Amino acid sequence: HAEGVSLSDHALDLAPNDAEVWLLSCPTRAYMGEARDAVRRGERALRLSPQDPHIFRTYHFLCIAHYAQESYEEAVHFGHLSFHANPRYTSNSRFTAASLVALGRHEEARAFAANAMTYEPAFRASEMLKRLPFTDLSRRERYVRRLLDAGIPA
Repeated sequence: HAEGVSLSDHALDLAPNDAEVWLLSCPTRAYMGEARDAVRRGERALRLSPQDPHIFRTYHFLCIAHYAQESYEEAVHFGHLSFHANPRYTSNSRFTAASLVALGRHEEARAFAANAMTYEPAFRASEMLKRLPFTDLSRRERYVRRLLDAGIPA
């Protein structure tokens, strides 16, 4: 994480209006527990490139940032936007499902989980405990529990 932060900060020093750098620094900050800064970075990327042909990534990264900030309604909002732009983006379906579980909206969460499993049927929630880059283990564990609650297989 530290190297990623250093590289993105240096890139922004060189090109402060590079939407891609702002965008890619968003989830890194979210995973580090710097959710407010992550949201700010994602919003800046969206303002700089509102017509990005891969806008689903911007919306998804804002979903992650809001999830990390525990702003689950906002996470769901951006998750829906990402889903409508690219329903095959399984990472987004999973984060949206976890956000919906956090809000107690289990039926909607199951629909997003089912969508993710349609495109990635071998996926297992336990994989996320090992590879999700939240630096805080309890955040990873909570995310995995929410995936399980949404219907993602263990």
